[in-house]
Parts: sequence; structure tokens; C-alpha cells
Amino acid sequence: MAWVDYQKAYDSMPHSRLLQCFQIHKISPVLCKFFSFVMKSWRASMVLSCGNSMIKTRLMQTRRGIFQGDSISPLLFCMALNPLSKELNRTGYGYRMTTGHGETAKRQLISHLLYMDDLKLYGRNSDQLDGLLHTVLTFSDDIQMKFSLDKCAVAYFVNGRLSGHNSGVTVGKTNTINCLELGQVYKYLGVDESNCIQHSLMLERLRREYFRRVKVVLRTELYGQNKILAINWFALPVLNFLFWRHSLGVHGPAAARLTDQKAPLYARCLPSCCRHRPTVRSLQCWGRGYNRLSRHINLVL
Repeated sequence: MAWVDYQKAYDSMPHSRLLQCFQIHKISPVLCKFFSFVMKSWRASMVLSCGNSMIKTRLMQTRRGIFQGDSISPLLFCMALNPLSKELNRTGYGYRMTTGHGETAKRQLISHLLYMDDLKLYGRNSDQLDGLLHTVLTFSDDIQMKFSLDKCAVAYFVNGRLSGHNSGVTVGKTNTINCLELGQVYKYLGVDESNCIQHSLMLERLRREYFRRVKVVLRTELYGQNKILAINWFALPVLNFLFWRHSLGVHGPAAARLTDQKAPLYARCLPSCCRHRPTVRSLQCWGRGYNRLSRHINLVL
């Protein structure tokens, strides 16, 4: 297993690669001409302040990078890396898993997981893993993107246990990816992973983060209805991973009761005699639309 992360992924994406991906995905020629024209107008200048004087360079055209925070940027980035996923599937490496039963059963090849610039590779042995890493390196060199080696890692497992490979994996001529040591974990998409997911640690971490976000919302000067909406959109999604993994166990009902009872009360958006009003779903029925945690668990599952 290997985890790969790119160095300054958004800032390193070449504009020429994006224009090629437009043609690969058969995007409308109108949009292709629009982005080609817009990218030529992306320019920047550097300003240096020194005492009372200021030095400003001329406008320089940028040929790499997309804007962070722009609504279209994630789509452009995913479109540029989508061919990498296809190339990894063509290798035939990875694990074959069966989905469905009987006549509907299908064999699915799992060689990688890709979310934005966070890539996770699966190989049945060291040779397959080296082949997958070589494919990723070749693709990255073609689009002129580099690995963030301090955020990459490799792990070898034998019979479900982490093997003691101390030497790293050499990728290319000078790039070396370190191996996980015994007792060490890798944080992938906010989840600590090793030979298995550390559920107990994740439960405690997400529990603290959930109640921290609830307290942040309740301490604001928002109106009662807006506080409830903020809890629904800002705090509850933190626990989606635990609900999906069924790892809340006996703590799930307790957390649900604690939040359902105290969050509307702490919000002080209604008198104590109307403490059940925030849990009414419909705002038209004089409710606040608070998405109760117990109800949210059932919706996710």
C-alpha cells in the first residue's frame, strides 16, 4: 500500500494540460475557446515594499496553476487527473473484489483511491506496488507535477501485519518514499490508517471536533434559526464517517441524546417551555429545522 500526495497541486497544474483534457473529454468547443482566452489573461505582478519606497514588477503571464477557492477549479483539477485513474486501471494490478450475489455478482478491480490530489495505491505484492508507483511517476513527469515526498509513504503488510521494511522505495532517480514504521500511522483524508483504521482514536478525535464546532456555533450572535442551520451544515457532517463505519457503538445513542437535549437549550433561541420546538423539521410549522443527531444517523445509514 502506498500514499501519494502532490506538491502544491493547484499551483503546479499546467494550463496546456487543462486544454488537452478539454479535448480528451470532448468538451464543447465554445468552452475550450473561452478557457483558452481566459487563461492567457491570467497575469500577476510582484510588489516589494522597502521603507517608504515600493518596487513593482511588470505583469507576468502565468502558464501554470488554477485559482484556489474558485468554484470551477476542483472540476478542472479532477478532469486533469482523471486519465491517471484510467492508466492505473489498465495495469491490471491490485485486488479483485466480488460485488453482488448470484447472477448479479461482478468482479471489480481495486488498484487505487483518488480524491483530488490524495492518492492511495493497492498492490498484491511489492512488484505490483512498484509498478503502480512507476505509472504515477511517469504520468506526473508528463504533466510536470512533483511528489510531496514528506507527505508520501509506503507500507508492506504480511498476513495483515505491518512488515518491518526500514528502507524506503526509490521512485525515479532521486526520489525516495519512506516506509511506515511499526506503530506509525498515515493520515489519509483525516483518518489515521495503518494495517487497519484506528477506530478508537478516530472516535475520540471526531467527538471532540464535533462538540467544538457545536460550541463555536452556539457562541455566535446568529439568530436562533441560523444557529440551527449552522449546526446542521457545519457540525453534523463531521460524524458521517463514524455513522458509515458503524463504529459509534454504545456511544452513538448517548451522543445523540446529549446533543438533541442540550444544543437547542444552549442556543437560547427559545424559552425553556418551547425547547422541543427547534427539533420540528418544517420551518413552516414554527419549527427551527434542527436535524436531530439520531435522525441524521438513520439518514446516513
